[in-house]
Amino acid sequence: MPDNKRGEVIEAAVAQSAALTKKRFGFLPPKLPLNPDPFWDFIHTHTHELDDYPFSGYLLLDLELLAPNTLGSKDEVGTDLTAVGKSSFISYRPGDASRTISILEAADFSDEKIQEFLAEEGREDEYPDIAAPIRQSVEHLKNWLGQVSEGNTGLLSIG
Repeated sequence: MPDNKRGEVIEAAVAQSAALTKKRFGFLPPKLPLNPDPFWDFIHTHTHELDDYPFSGYLLLDLELLAPNTLGSKDEVGTDLTAVGKSSFISYRPGDASRTISILEAADFSDEKIQEFLAEEGREDEYPDIAAPIRQSVEHLKNWLGQVSEGNTGLLSIG
C-alpha cells in the first residue's frame, strides 16, 4: 500500500475492531461478516495488489524457525495492526524487505535441513510432504517482498 496510507490503515482497523465489538440492540453480537468491513474495504481499495498465500500461516512460522528473523520486521504499522486486531500483521518497508530476502537466500532449505528441523520438532512424519511447500513458500515470499518498493509498505497478515 502507499506509504501515505499508513495512518489510515490503522484507523480502518480501529473502526473494524469497534464494529466487531459493538452490540446490536445493546445485547446481540454484531452481524457477521461485517458489511461493510472498514478494514478489508480499505485494503481492497488502497493496495496495489492483494496476494493470497497458498499455504497455511503455520508454514510461514516454519520458515521463521528455519530462517530466523524472516518475520522479524519491526515496522510499526504491523505492530499497531496486531495490537488493534485479533490477527498478526507484519509490515515491510523496502529496507526490511531486502533484508528478509537476503535472510531467505542465505538459509538452507535442503531436504537434509528440513528433515533435521522436523525431527527436532517431533514432526518427522510430515516429511516429504512439507518439503516442497516450504520451498514454494520461500519463493513466494521472496517474490512478494521483491515488490515492496520505495513509497510503499508491504503488509502480511497471518491468521
